Amino acid sequence: MTPPRRRVILRRAPAYDPEAIARIVREGIAAFGLAERIKGKVTIKPSVVFAHHKVAPSAFTHPEFIDGLVSALKAEAAGTLEIAVSEKCGAAVPTISSSTPPSSKGSNPWTDA
Repeated sequence: MTPPRRRVILRRAPAYDPEAIARIVREGIAAFGLAERIKGKVTIKPSVVFAHHKVAPSAFTHPEFIDGLVSALKAEAAGTLEIAVSEKCGAAVPTISSSTPPSSKGSNPWTDA
């Protein structure tokens, strides 16, 4: 039996521009006919724990992308929409360490500039 064909859309955003990203996401929602399914509770799980310019400069989701995604979801929602952005560290570094200033006992490599 032949597996069903899967549809994939690849789009380029020339910059981290929330409006351009929102437009691209809205076009994808329309292309897949998903607008009627955007309602209720939606959770977005970006990668923001390693948002540090020295430790992992490319290993996080840019805030502008999240802004564009949330804008598109709100614009295309078919009903009441509750959006939650959720994050949990998975790299043996407590999530609080990624946003807590260094303690007086020493430096913190996750937050030191």
